[in-house]
Amino acid sequence: MSEFQGVVIVDDCAVLRTAGLASLEQASQKIIEAIDFARQNQLRKLMIDTLGFQAGNLPSKADRFFQIREWAYAARGEVSIALIVEEHLIDPERFGAGIAAISALKAKVFLSEVDAMQWLADVC
Repeated sequence: MSEFQGVVIVDDCAVLRTAGLASLEQASQKIIEAIDFARQNQLRKLMIDTLGFQAGNLPSKADRFFQIREWAYAARGEVSIALIVEEHLIDPERFGAGIAAISALKAKVFLSEVDAMQWLADVC
């Protein structure tokens, strides 16, 4: 197992845990760095665990749109992302999933690490 700026490699999957980050902007930037790291190291799987991240405000639809577009640009179709979040953060309209789909970003939201890792194993 190796680590780079908070990204840990477990088998063939990059893992980022966002606990301790101070803001949505900081978390989104760290996610972009993790995507870049995974892509540059030819890791097609990235699991992002946001459990324990306390940003305060929920991201607006505009925030979600721009963040997901930035993530899609960073991934360049080469990295699949499993995002673990608390249930109350999941948009019932699945706005983010729609933006990911039209941005050619293979990504999905999960409530547990087990489900996230299973999905990554299935899609990559």
